[in-house]
Amino acid sequence: MSDPVAGNAKADRIVASYMLLCDSHSMNGGKHNYYGVFSIIGAPALPCAHPSMHLAVELLGPMDEEAEVRILFLDSDDAEVVPPPPPTKIRFSPFGVANLEIDLQGLPLPKAGIFTLVVEVQGRKVAGRTLYVQKV
Repeated sequence: MSDPVAGNAKADRIVASYMLLCDSHSMNGGKHNYYGVFSIIGAPALPCAHPSMHLAVELLGPMDEEAEVRILFLDSDDAEVVPPPPPTKIRFSPFGVANLEIDLQGLPLPKAGIFTLVVEVQGRKVAGRTLYVQKV
């Protein structure tokens, strides 16, 4: 059975298969391994910065084509917590799959609340991952 997304070159057909926040990522035999998947951070004091986390995303889209990806970190009012890094180019495989593993070092957590990491492709939101921050 063919994938309904793969092979369609329109940016509005790019979707996320998964989006995870985790402590670390590795590759073994062509497989992605994600360790310490989480969505809640308990901080003893706020504001603070999380020392290290990984954002892992699998996108499905046009076979053998490139797309521009941008990552945003937003608060509950959809305001940017930090300026977004420059966009990056990804290339979809011959099967229409692209994997993104981004190491986020020192991500600022200004207060307790609900935050969202957003993935935009060609200027369109394709995925969001909620991050809950609480003081413990």
